Amino acid sequence: MPSKISPLRPLALCLSAALLLASCQNNAIAPLAQTTQLGAALQAQSQNSRLSNRILVGYKGALTPERIKELENKHQLRFVKNLARVGVAVFQGNLQQISTLAQDSSISFFGPDQAPRRIVGEPQIVSAPRNRSGDPLLDKQWSLKAVDAESAWKVSKGSNVVVAVVDTGVDLNHPDLKANLVNGYNAEEPGTPPQDGHYHGTHVAGIIAAVQNNGEGISGIAPQAKIMPVRTISNGGVAEVVDGITWAADNGAKVINLSLGWDYPNASVEETIQRAVKYALDKNVVICAALSNSSSFNPRSTPDNLAGKTGFEGVIGVGNVDLNDRRQGAYGNWKSVSSPGTQIMSTLPDGKYGNLTGTSMATPMVAGIAALMISQNPGLRNVEIRKKMMDTAKDLGTPGFDDQFGAGRINASAVLSQLRLR
Repeated sequence: MPSKISPLRPLALCLSAALLLASCQNNAIAPLAQTTQLGAALQAQSQNSRLSNRILVGYKGALTPERIKELENKHQLRFVKNLARVGVAVFQGNLQQISTLAQDSSISFFGPDQAPRRIVGEPQIVSAPRNRSGDPLLDKQWSLKAVDAESAWKVSKGSNVVVAVVDTGVDLNHPDLKANLVNGYNAEEPGTPPQDGHYHGTHVAGIIAAVQNNGEGISGIAPQAKIMPVRTISNGGVAEVVDGITWAADNGAKVINLSLGWDYPNASVEETIQRAVKYALDKNVVICAALSNSSSFNPRSTPDNLAGKTGFEGVIGVGNVDLNDRRQGAYGNWKSVSSPGTQIMSTLPDGKYGNLTGTSMATPMVAGIAALMISQNPGLRNVEIRKKMMDTAKDLGTPGFDDQFGAGRINASAVLSQLRLR
């Protein structure tokens, strides 16, 4: 995520151990016996009207129209949507309505939806030179030099590999992106274009696959890859992100970039996100997930904390390093690799360019390198991509893998060279 994290709409750490849903042997989450604090969490849920009183409900069996009506009537809820791929339905309700869910044997878990961490800072706008040739702002892209992009491009430029940017949307008319866009999805307003409602997603997309040598500002690390714009977090929560992840996995994405996350999610959020990530992994999609920009150790941060866990080896947890290879942001033993993410030049809405800083900028560099690898060797498994990226990273800090840098700073040329030796 970008470096300035919004304090808006945090789900309270007021969710105590008594509130957190207990894990069952079947990896579902047991219904809550206590609802007082849950009601408080719902009230603190947000100034985002979309998420107001919205509840994630894990269900058993099929969710038929008749079953939906039964749940609405029995618990005085209003149905919002069904996330069928992960067995979770979204309803709206209040404290009194929620309390009855704990006694329903057809429900495996429930809890409030929650907005992901969001940025509040503004990008540093940079003017592109008027006499345009090649990529006029290429000399401002220190991150490409750091990962040895020019050598990597002699081997692969990511031709036609689809990378989903599950984010705030993308500027669909940006001159440095338009040629590399494929059909996307707006999970916030299905049926409408996934136009960027912020600027975050457009910046992320440019890092991955801005068009090269077109006389416009920059080059992406995978300049021949395709961006699938998936709008989920302009004003969405867990339900939209899950919908976006599963849609991307179903519609041809080979890599999903998640420059988003939840620092202190409730257990319903963790379970729902985990199910969506697993759904994509089972389709051999590579998941690139940003660590938090907090400088602390936070094993609750998700989905990045899934990286390397059994069954989730295709998740790459990404941290940020600056020009001098200093760690910026969170650390932990689930960090797979570090990537350039400080003062990163990329695309912005309305044909603009600018610098942003954060793990949100580090993560798409990794997603783009994954696209280079897949283009070179389409038969790679997601778990292989993560392992090879870690094996060829430049070691930083304590020799070997460490909590501060993971396996080290990614190197596009080195990992492609290793693939050529297969």
